[in-house]
Order: sequence, then structure tokens, then C-alpha cells
Amino acid sequence: RAKQSSSEREKLLENSLQQMREDLDRERSKLKSSEDNYDTVNQLVCDLNTNVKALRKHTTEAMMAMIDAGLPTKRKHDIDVPAYLEVESYSKQHTVPWNVEAKRAFTPAEGIQLLALKLKESRMDTKESKKK
Repeated sequence: RAKQSSSEREKLLENSLQQMREDLDRERSKLKSSEDNYDTVNQLVCDLNTNVKALRKHTTEAMMAMIDAGLPTKRKHDIDVPAYLEVESYSKQHTVPWNVEAKRAFTPAEGIQLLALKLKESRMDTKESKKK
């Protein structure tokens, strides 16, 4: 009986050892997957930050172009300036293109639409003047 229980213990130990090896392999696989996911997320965040900076640059350029083109402007405090408009962080008030009817800052699309409309009207006025 001592031999039998010793043999049973060896089998139990062997089964336990096998189970531990399988658990270890599963955990290693999870760790590898987590490391791959971390690298992927890191790359995406880096790309996202790069894209956000580029988008801010373009919206800032659009804002300045709207102001330069003669759209109405208004001085507003930081808190009242939309996040998509990049403004001087060192200043408490900023000049932004102002949508008088909506009582808020123009979006770039609204500014472009208004300027396109003004250009179209100006061209029509010029054509009418030439006809006379």
C-alpha cells in the first residue's frame, strides 16, 4: 500500500506540475498579448496627438484667414473661446471671428460659407455694374 500511495502521489504531483506549466503558458500568452496591445495603443496615441496638433494648426490658420478676410470679430475670454480655436495661452482675451446672428464664434465651415456667399454676391454686383 505504501508503494501504491507513493505512486498516486507521484501522479498527483505530475498532474499538478502539468497544470502549473499550462497555467504558466497561458499567463505568458496573456502577457505577450498585453505587451502587443500596449505597443499598439502607444502608437495610436502618438498618431492621435500628431493629428490633433495638425488639426489645431489648420483651424488656427482658418481662424486667422477669416479675420484677415474681414469677418466680424469679437474679443472673448478664454472660457468663451471654442476649444477648436487655438489662441495665445498667455493672453486672457482673444480676438475671434464672431457670428453676430448666432452670438458665438464662427466655426471654420461657417466662416468659409459666409465668405463664399459674399464673394458670389460681389461677383454678381460686378456683373450687373458692367451691364449698365
